[in-house]
Amino acid sequence: MMKSGKLVATIILSVIPVFLVSVPAPGQEHEPDSISAAADHRPTEHEFHRNHFGGLIGVSTHLDNDDSGFTLGLEYARQFSLHWALGAYTELVSSNLERDVILAVGGIFYPIRGVSLVVAPGVEFASKDVEHHGEVEQENETEFLLRLGAGYGFQVTSQAGLGPVLLFDRTGNRWTLVFALGMVVGF
Repeated sequence: MMKSGKLVATIILSVIPVFLVSVPAPGQEHEPDSISAAADHRPTEHEFHRNHFGGLIGVSTHLDNDDSGFTLGLEYARQFSLHWALGAYTELVSSNLERDVILAVGGIFYPIRGVSLVVAPGVEFASKDVEHHGEVEQENETEFLLRLGAGYGFQVTSQAGLGPVLLFDRTGNRWTLVFALGMVVGF
């Protein structure tokens, strides 16, 4: 039963994109002549990409047992205004003690250019190896997840950005820290 759930989660992981870093629109990428010119430039509602597609690659550390693992994620975000967007996230985390699939949907706030803050409720599907009387058995859990995070995007082209992402995931009574490199394309 769980194998079909993992297959569905893997398919979703391949289809739903994820990202935290905002990408400026073509009107925003110019270099100002002076610092005062940069301070005076305020992007308008039409100077951002409405759609963001991206991914992240990094490390997740479960803070309760110091178990760390490889993290691969995707995101799609729809930006509604200069400062607000809605994002859908999916990640796959694989460590020595457990394998997790994370699905979340939440709000993204862009307080200043290049910076993004996220709050996203979701669900975590965990598969853990647990030892019972000398034998290792696999246990599966599904838990509510609350994701809090921040990212910063360095503009690579007028449509693409790259930057660090820091996420804190709360599931049950434990915290997981995710540090990753995020990549995004705006369109």
